[in-house]
Formats: sequence, C-alpha cells, structure tokens
Amino acid sequence: MGTEELSAVQKEDVAARVKALENEVACLKAALRRKDTELEEARAEVVRIMKVDPLTGLSNRRAFMETLRKSISFSRRSELPLSIVMGDLDNFKFVIDTYGIDVGEDILIKFAEILSRNSRTEDTAARLGSDEFLLLLPNTGYEEASACAHRLWESVEGLEVEGVSARLSASFGVTVLKEDDTEETFLKRADDALFRAKGTGPVKVATI
Repeated sequence: MGTEELSAVQKEDVAARVKALENEVACLKAALRRKDTELEEARAEVVRIMKVDPLTGLSNRRAFMETLRKSISFSRRSELPLSIVMGDLDNFKFVIDTYGIDVGEDILIKFAEILSRNSRTEDTAARLGSDEFLLLLPNTGYEEASACAHRLWESVEGLEVEGVSARLSASFGVTVLKEDDTEETFLKRADDALFRAKGTGPVKVATI
C-alpha cells in the first residue's frame, strides 16, 4: 500500500472520527437541553407546591400573604377597593369526631370548590389552615363582597356529603381595606367579622 493510498485511508478515518465526535457532541447538547427543561419543570413544580394547599388546590398561607401585599399596594395606587371574605365551617371538630378525618377532608375539598366557583379570575381563594378559608376580592366594595359571602353561605347550606347526615353550615366575615390598614390589621378585622358572624342569626354573615 503506497504512501498516497495510506494517506487517503487515514483521511477517511479522521473524517469518520470527526463525524462521530460531532454526532456525540450533538447528542450531548440535546441531552443537556432535555435536562435543562426537566430542571426548569422541576423548579416550577417546587414553586407550585410551595404555594398550593395540597388538599384543596387553593393558594396556601404563604402564597396568599404574597398576593395580599401586592393587592394592598395596587389598591392604594389605583384608589380601588379591596375586600376580604373569611369563612370557616361551623362545628367542624364535631364533624371530624363524628364522621372521621377522611369525611372531614372531603368536606374541605367541597368547600374549596364552592369558593373557586364563586371566584372571578382576578380573585384569590386560599386555605389558611384547618377549616379557615379566604377570598381576596380586588376592586370590590362592601356591597359586592357581602353579596359574595351570602352566595357562599347559601352554597354551603345546600352542601350534601355522602355518609353525613348532619346539616353542614359555615360562617363568613367581610371587611374592606382601610386607609391606615396593615396586612395584619386587615386580616384581623376579617377574623373579627367572622367571629361576629358566628353569633348572628340563621344567616351567618357579618360585615365590619
């Protein structure tokens, strides 16, 4: 085999090796892109989990507080009202003690669904803990917020859960952001309204 022929074979071999390396690099780049996409999806899922109540799918306390801060700021800049409807189930401990945790969780899920159905796109429905829930209503004054609370109350009154013979009911407190409110005072007044609602007549909705 002559020098020129050997040189040609070597060139073909080098070209084949280069092509193989190029293919390998291309495969590695594609794999890295897939890994980057998987990492981004994993990060997004972690963020979602950190902000969502796992039982009901509503915003959790952490996410709600972030939204509340932004909503208060926007409300003041735009000079638009901002309302909170806070609600919880009456005698929920009795329900748990009587029917068990699984039934209690089923009731909480149905309660959350009622909140979601009565929410607009711009509203935020959240579960703060146990059976305490909130609706944050941008650009909403007392009248509209109170009407929303009454709709929620009526929906819970008509709620039927398999295996539960006791009548289910809920109480709702309504308040609107005031000029000197902090996040804490705003929430505290909603909680006070909820407490007042529990002492009212058959329609347990109170406004402060």
